[in-house]
Amino acid sequence: MPDNEKDYLEGLYNRLRKRLMKNETFTKKGLNRSKLASLLNTNEKYLVKAVKTCTNLSLKNFILNMRIEYACSLLLEHPDYTIDAIAKECGIVSRSTFYRIFKDHRGCSPNDYRRNNMIVEEKTKTSAEIDVPNELNIIPSELIQMKIHAS
Repeated sequence: MPDNEKDYLEGLYNRLRKRLMKNETFTKKGLNRSKLASLLNTNEKYLVKAVKTCTNLSLKNFILNMRIEYACSLLLEHPDYTIDAIAKECGIVSRSTFYRIFKDHRGCSPNDYRRNNMIVEEKTKTSAEIDVPNELNIIPSELIQMKIHAS
């Protein structure tokens, strides 16, 4: 691949990422290569090639990755949101499709991801929030264990 083509593809990929991140465009329903190519004033061939060259992913999987990463952040930042609400917020209408895609990308269900990562966050918060006199020489991981056993 000539340098100027590689530079063009990298530039196109960067424009695509910026466009998708702007107003969380990657979550919009009906997003497809034709619409994206039009938004970026390019053709579908170059758009697909840019994503493949820069990420080694198909355009579809690139967008799905963005949606799943967004879903992960919503799962942890909004424990009160239902899985259906998060799926819709990410642009995936079907609950079963969301579960399947999430499991394919993360290796667990959205509920398991939330539960496992909320526990880690709570342990981290607990150790940071406990004020221990220095003379005790207890490290935070021991505090977490003490707190868990005390519960």
